[in-house]
Amino acid sequence: VLVDSYAEVLHDQKVEAIYNTETYVVEGLPETADVTLIGRKVDMYLAKQLSKGTVSVDISNLEAGTHKVSLNYESVVDSIDYNVSPSTVTIIIYPKVSATKTATIDTINKESLDTKLSISNVSIDQEEIIIKGAEHTIKKVATVRALVDISKLIDPEVGVMTLENVPLVAYDDDGKTVDVEMVPSRVNATINIDSPSKEVPIKIIPVGEVQFGKAISSITSTETKVTVYGSEEAIENIEYLPVEIDVTNLSTNKVFEASLTTPQGIRELSVKNTKITVTLGEETSK
Repeated sequence: VLVDSYAEVLHDQKVEAIYNTETYVVEGLPETADVTLIGRKVDMYLAKQLSKGTVSVDISNLEAGTHKVSLNYESVVDSIDYNVSPSTVTIIIYPKVSATKTATIDTINKESLDTKLSISNVSIDQEEIIIKGAEHTIKKVATVRALVDISKLIDPEVGVMTLENVPLVAYDDDGKTVDVEMVPSRVNATINIDSPSKEVPIKIIPVGEVQFGKAISSITSTETKVTVYGSEEAIENIEYLPVEIDVTNLSTNKVFEASLTTPQGIRELSVKNTKITVTLGEETSK
């Protein structure tokens, strides 16, 4: 009796290892494997429908050291043959050790915040983090950082806001991530948002000399005050906002369109532009 056989490859099937995860760490085990199914087309269809899509390896009876193990695929249809690629792998089992690290806070995507708002303080609900893994991997960890993503805040406003499930990431001395288990793996962050501001006068500063025989009679501006937003320190040091206009060889009255320059440490101005009218008169002496 002749029976037609077909083959089909199931790519990237998840590899699951059975072992005591509290005691050991396993290296060398692939995350996925390819499985080739061989059998009749009708059986193939049934096998694919009932497949759990996983490849398993039982290493629960192995101790620390280097081992060569076989990967197995659970076929729910007896008439189907299968091949796993790779079929065998060499793994290293290490005893799991732990250490404690104090998490630091990285505030990212701060530019997504409204320029009138400022973050005054960020804290997390747990700073002491337990890291677990192979001893040589644990030694690589230089810092553990909580990545507080400001862009994930919904409708940020002045006050205290909470950001849940902030991820923790372990880094080595070169700033590369280190794959270790962390307890807890995520924390909650408390973010204090305020909006430091101050109203200061706009000071018009003429630069240069008007035409000989003329003198400035008056200078007026459509905007006389501006509210500045920024850090407390920057705001405290600002008494006025200077706006320079070039009056070199000016011979008649003139209206200037001036843009306000944002000082260092200031993020936002309530006024961006102003019109400045310079009126001239005849120069006199006394």
